Amino acid sequence: LENKGLSTLTADIILQSWRQSTGKQYGTYFKRWMCFSNKRQTDPLDPSINTVLSFLSSLYDSGLSYSAINTAKSAISSICSVTSGIDIGKHKLVTRYMRGIFNARPSLPKYTETWDVNIVLDYLKTLPANEELTLLQLSQKLALLLMLLSAQRCQTVHLIKLNNITISNDN
Repeated sequence: LENKGLSTLTADIILQSWRQSTGKQYGTYFKRWMCFSNKRQTDPLDPSINTVLSFLSSLYDSGLSYSAINTAKSAISSICSVTSGIDIGKHKLVTRYMRGIFNARPSLPKYTETWDVNIVLDYLKTLPANEELTLLQLSQKLALLLMLLSAQRCQTVHLIKLNNITISNDN
């Protein structure tokens, strides 16, 4: 940013527009992009579209997933403009290239296994009436039902406070 004529203060403020996690996520690809540009002796802040596509191809060739390459494209797009003045992420060749990567190497689902909720529900049906359950059993049953109804993780259910729960006749 300073190489584009911005002051250090202005560059620092612009960099603060990213969340810390975004900076971390982009950091790896910025370093790779700078090394790639230096080896090719090209301007990393004003590359040709061919240079950008070559970089993305090198990432693809190294085995990276669509998601990782898309992150790299976003990182580059956030600091660069191509000679044609079109945003890298919106350039026709880049969007078609990314579609090609997605088709060739689609993203895998986050979870590879699922479980049958009916197993838990069938178990809950076998329990005696709530009045006959111990406090521990009743608490466990409630926790299970809350997790099933809200699709929350255990750590989230753990943080539920009773004074934040409202119970009425119809809900």
